[in-house]
Formats: sequence, C-alpha cells, structure tokens
Amino acid sequence: MGSGRSSSSQGGPLAHFLFAASSNRGARETLRDPRATTGTREAGDGDRAIGGVSGLAEALDPVIRPIVEGLGYVLWRIDWNGARSVLQVMAENADGSMTVDDCAEISRALSPALDVEETVRGRYTLEVSSPGIDRPLVRESQFRRYAGREVRVELIALRDGRRRFTGWLGAPVDGTLVLQTEEGEVALPFEDIKSARLKPRPEDIDPDAGNPDAPERHH
Repeated sequence: MGSGRSSSSQGGPLAHFLFAASSNRGARETLRDPRATTGTREAGDGDRAIGGVSGLAEALDPVIRPIVEGLGYVLWRIDWNGARSVLQVMAENADGSMTVDDCAEISRALSPALDVEETVRGRYTLEVSSPGIDRPLVRESQFRRYAGREVRVELIALRDGRRRFTGWLGAPVDGTLVLQTEEGEVALPFEDIKSARLKPRPEDIDPDAGNPDAPERHH
C-alpha cells in the first residue's frame, strides 16, 4: 500500500488526500489535486441541496452519512460519476484536517455497507477524499457557513447568455443563492445550480501570505 504526503500537517493546502478502493478488488492510495474533482449534488438530512442532482448519490446519503458521522467525521459531499463508475465521498475532521489514514478508515467502514446495500450496480471505485481548499458547496448550510467568501458558480442551463458566475456569497434566502458580482447582485435558485466552489484565497495557499512578521523564505 502506498503512502501519501502533503505540504502541511493538516492535509496540505494545494492537494488533498484521497483513498480509492475498487469494488471486489484491492485498494490503492493516491494524492491528487482537488481541482480535478467535479461537483454535483449531495442531499443532507433536511438540508436543501443544489441542482445537478445525482439520484444515486442522494439515495446513498442515508447509508453513508451515519457511518461517516459515526466515526467522528463531517460528511461534506457524495458524488456519483457514472462515466467513470466512481463513487466519491468527501469528508473531514471537525477541525478541517484529513489524512490518508482517515480516508482509509472511512473507506474500510463504507465498503461492506455498500456491498450489502447493492444500490451501486456492477463494478465501481469508491474514492474517499478531503474537500480541498476550493471545496465544492452543495448544501444550504455550507453556503451559509461561507457567506462573504468568493465563489465560482456554474448553472445547469444558460441564463442571460452565460452559465458561469463569480462573486461573493450572501446568505441564502428561500432556496435562492444571493451572489454579489462585479455587475451587481444576482439571485440563483438552488435547483438551477450545477456546481459551486470556493475560490481559494492567498492565505489558503500560503498561510504566511501578507504577514510581515513571517520568516523570509529562501529558495
């Protein structure tokens, strides 16, 4: 079994830990850039979700959530990529940290439960990873948590000739995301949103960015 490492003790700002195990096959560990991940829909218990819904991911929420949360982790997103036959589970510790061992623990707990459930038909790969610094936002509670942050939003269909918006999050109102863009305020209904991701800040990439007291680095 391979090993993973990152650029910080908290799982690293530029890459996130990922543990992938194929159904009915062995497991492997890798480390990859979280920006390679795409966002769709995850439905939490009583927590409004965005559109671009994956019916399979939604159906698996009652199976996956109790297991992940029972281990003490926070479930962030469930995503099913049918083209690749990949079931992705994003989770983290309460303090935002995540390691390869954490991902492996979740994978080992989920695999037998998913095999019994048989909601996923045929061979597939289970990927367990951390959300990363450009984490996807898929539920109302997540949008509320990051109100004031800059995000990138993609819609399911064109709106006024465009599908992508970048702006600063306001608190959701009645199932509608309020986004302050350079062109003004935009209201985007949750059901119209295909994906949304945080835009990383300089301090997310380099914790010492903008800190005059930070030690000088020599390359």
